Amino acid sequence: MKHNLFSKKMPVGWMILLVILLTADALTGCTRRSEIPDSVITVENIPLYEENIEEVKVGEVTAPKEEPIPEEKVICVHICGAVVSPGVYEIPQGSRVYEAVMAAGGYRDDADEDYVNQALVLNDSDKLVIPTLADTEAMVIPSDGKVREFGVGSGDPKTESGKVNINTAGVEELCTLSGIGEARAKVIISYRDSNGPFGSIEDIMNVSGIKQASFDRIKNDICVN
Repeated sequence: MKHNLFSKKMPVGWMILLVILLTADALTGCTRRSEIPDSVITVENIPLYEENIEEVKVGEVTAPKEEPIPEEKVICVHICGAVVSPGVYEIPQGSRVYEAVMAAGGYRDDADEDYVNQALVLNDSDKLVIPTLADTEAMVIPSDGKVREFGVGSGDPKTESGKVNINTAGVEELCTLSGIGEARAKVIISYRDSNGPFGSIEDIMNVSGIKQASFDRIKNDICVN
């Protein structure tokens, strides 16, 4: 004989209790499914974008070109008289009398420094004679016959062609020119000492008292080389 669990009537109280338990279980399951923490975020299908960074090409750095250092030109001058170390010296082109004297060790104690034009620009092959105080008092300047006015002279006031170099000639050489006397020769030398060497033979007309007519008489007999 089969026995059915539900064949007998269950007490009403047990049935009510069973219904309550089943209902509570159903409600608990729904609550679990609905309680999703707010802090949990599900991210789906979010595309990732790479930042476009432009490639910067660094060009080749070209080193600056080194400018060649120009070679300093020098001249050779003979310095003698009342200087500490007389002799022949190589000095930079464009040097003046005071710089040449410094190269020779400076003035001696008995030198007459004011007799020579300190600012005079020297030329190659010039001879610089610094007089003593005794020399200038007696107006006797040591000379080899080629020393020009103001203590500076050239070893070659005339060129191979026989022309007078107006940049190096002294009073004596300038006086050999037609129409040039001692006074005019001194004016030429004074101008040259103040303004530097003549750039061309025509520049001699810048000297006071020498005009076109005078220049025409001497132009074939002078040079600046």
